[in-house]
Amino acid sequence: SYSSEWDWIEKEKYALMKKVALNKIDITESTSLIASYKSEIQRLQNEIVLDVLPKNRLEYVQNEILRLNTAIAKLSSENNQLYGLLKQLEGMIKNPRVKSTKSGSVAGGGSGDSDENGIRVFYSPIDGTVTRVYTHQYEVALKSEQIMAIHKNTPMYVKGFFEQEDLNYFKEGDLVNIEFPDGSESKGLIKRFYYATYPLPDEFQKRYEPTTRTIAADIYPVTDNEYEHWRAFYKMSVTVSKFKY
Repeated sequence: SYSSEWDWIEKEKYALMKKVALNKIDITESTSLIASYKSEIQRLQNEIVLDVLPKNRLEYVQNEILRLNTAIAKLSSENNQLYGLLKQLEGMIKNPRVKSTKSGSVAGGGSGDSDENGIRVFYSPIDGTVTRVYTHQYEVALKSEQIMAIHKNTPMYVKGFFEQEDLNYFKEGDLVNIEFPDGSESKGLIKRFYYATYPLPDEFQKRYEPTTRTIAADIYPVTDNEYEHWRAFYKMSVTVSKFKY
């Protein structure tokens, strides 16, 4: 029904208005504290002159006034953004052509390009793979909030970890075999070694044994055609090997 279709908007409006109200309470309390601190300044100055109080007591009060003013300005700015989001939600209710699939325009603070149906489209500044989404569908987010993580697909490489004695058999420029979790294989080229030692990642570290320190290396695909294959195993463990002879 129409009512149930827009229930999420009512919930978001309630959450936004509650946040605005809480911010107003904080602003009122901070304003009251500032007035109280200011009323003490003259007395503190007099007592400092008489050596009754240390000078740092006055400095503390002045710093508190500065901190509270900064907090008030931040809360006021946040409330202005929240009012803008509330206005957008009201507009979505008043316009029957707007569907819930347009919620992305609210989450993005109203930026983005609209297609012929009025649905907002947002373009990432980089090419990559979305690895994590921090907000849920229909959830409102401020412009300053991070809503997703995007991992750049290039350069694609394997971070290898070798014990120091392995360096007798590996060197920069070597061609190595890469075995992926699904059993598929590829070729990689050791581009560089990091000669400072690094702790072995937790998943490879044996429990109840001293932390193993290793030599790290970057291993790149031999050809660009391998990028798609490697991308499918992002952040997965692989096996790097090479024939000794």
